[in-house]
Amino acid sequence: MRDKERGVIWEECIVLAPSAARFVFLSATIPNAAEFAGWIAATHGRPCHIVSTPHRPTPLEHWALPAGADGLYLLKSADGAFHTANFDAAMLALRKPAGAAAAAKAGSRDSPNLRRLLAQLQRRQLTPAIIFAFSRRECEGA
Repeated sequence: MRDKERGVIWEECIVLAPSAARFVFLSATIPNAAEFAGWIAATHGRPCHIVSTPHRPTPLEHWALPAGADGLYLLKSADGAFHTANFDAAMLALRKPAGAAAAAKAGSRDSPNLRRLLAQLQRRQLTPAIIFAFSRRECEGA
């Protein structure tokens, strides 16, 4: 919602939705939930309720699978600790010739990275997982 390019599209979808449409918005990061709910309520003439909790039922961990690398690297653990040695190792893997070649294919249909990532996640019992692809090319390549 806070992405300037996509925010306009989301706004149009919400405004132009039929009056009978029901919405459920999920966000862990929306800073102005009350303002947003007020806008939804005003736009559709119905109440919009906010349900919020600081409790995170699933621990948040940040992992990286550098292109061309053999494994996953834990960058930030659930307790918030940043793992500098793992970050450095992941960056080193990207600088190797195999990493550079694999990075050039990232997001293309012939990139094996998504299958490698899923295999690594399953092997380490880290599923279910949310995987972010930062470009349309990466999404289409998956």
